[in-house]
Amino acid sequence: MKFRRGGAGHACVKAALESGITTFGTADVYANTAAEAVLGGALKGERRESLEIVTKVCRSGQLERVQAERVRAVLRTPAPSRSTIHTEDAATA
Repeated sequence: MKFRRGGAGHACVKAALESGITTFGTADVYANTAAEAVLGGALKGERRESLEIVTKVCRSGQLERVQAERVRAVLRTPAPSRSTIHTEDAATA
């Protein structure tokens, strides 16, 4: 399935919501960089407080703040309620 703006991506998200799914995982690199925008558009008008949206960004100092702002804008959501930072551990990588 190709997740372009609207179309099949929106239909997939709407079907998930109708099935009771409330947690969505995405990243800026999914669907050739369109996944977050598709998800944000599909969730327009939905009660965001009843959803959990999980996304990933690259951790690189000041760029981390910029990426967090980009995620909020693309997903059309307010500031995250929780932020967890995972780093690569040389012992477990």
